Amino acid sequence: MLNIRLQKESTVSIHQQLVTQISLQIASGALPTGTKLPSVRSLSQRLSIHYNTCMAVYKELNEIGMVESRKGSGVFVCEFTAEQQTQPGFQRQELAQMARYFVNTILQMGYHWPDVLQTLEIARKQWLCEKEQIDQAPLALLDMYQDILPVFRYELETVLNRPVKTVYLPEFVPAKYPPETRYLVSRYHYKMAMEYLPPDAPILLIDISTNPAETALVKKFSEDALVLVISYSVVILQMAESVIKSIRGDSVHVKTIQITDETTSKSKDFSTSLRHADFIYTDTLSALLLSPEATRKSAVIKIIPPEEMDKIKAFIA
Repeated sequence: MLNIRLQKESTVSIHQQLVTQISLQIASGALPTGTKLPSVRSLSQRLSIHYNTCMAVYKELNEIGMVESRKGSGVFVCEFTAEQQTQPGFQRQELAQMARYFVNTILQMGYHWPDVLQTLEIARKQWLCEKEQIDQAPLALLDMYQDILPVFRYELETVLNRPVKTVYLPEFVPAKYPPETRYLVSRYHYKMAMEYLPPDAPILLIDISTNPAETALVKKFSEDALVLVISYSVVILQMAESVIKSIRGDSVHVKTIQITDETTSKSKDFSTSLRHADFIYTDTLSALLLSPEATRKSAVIKIIPPEEMDKIKAFIA
């Protein structure tokens, strides 16, 4: 049954009140598919409003696909197709149940519907504003090693699909960053970072490590294999070499190449090393420099493990 409560003294037009209330009742399931609505004349008399207003309301509801006019029969709630049911208000049964509960509760408690609509709109705008602030809030990673910052940035931006500011800790100036900035700090540099960061700054400590699947490959290298490690960062080179040596000792040969600029990857030594290497480890950014042939015998070292990336996603959600 159509349940309408109009507030004629409200700043919200009668037309808009009617469209909103009927739409909500259809979306909530209070007016099921196929329900016949009162005629224009009957509705106008029942609500003591102008005939043309009711006519315009039904016309708008018809245009947005909520109701349909059947010649000689009247106005009915539309039967929604599977495609239409994927739209908000119809996609999930729980949403319809929540909407029905909300409408019934609000009206039974005696709240004025225009006030409800106004409050909902204010809440919606506040939510959108807060969400926008969160989505656009700067994300900054601080680290003591300058050459690792491009790798950090590439990994984070690739996974998070948003800009990330990477900052060399000794050059960090808090005043340059808005209060809502969220910070990522390696656990190794936490104490130093706290000397720079504002006391109430949101901080997430992250751990960097080698992936077990990547290090497991080390055990499979043949004796006297040449393992090439390529990275923009000395830290990554040292970490990878240390892991390889700890597992294989001197049974394999390790060569490291640091990418310092564009000319490095174009040098003769670089191409020769790629060609002769039995296996290649690269960071995520250096992997872009490999030829297809070299890629086939390589593995990528991710300095931010998947579980740490999940923590970061939760931190910025």
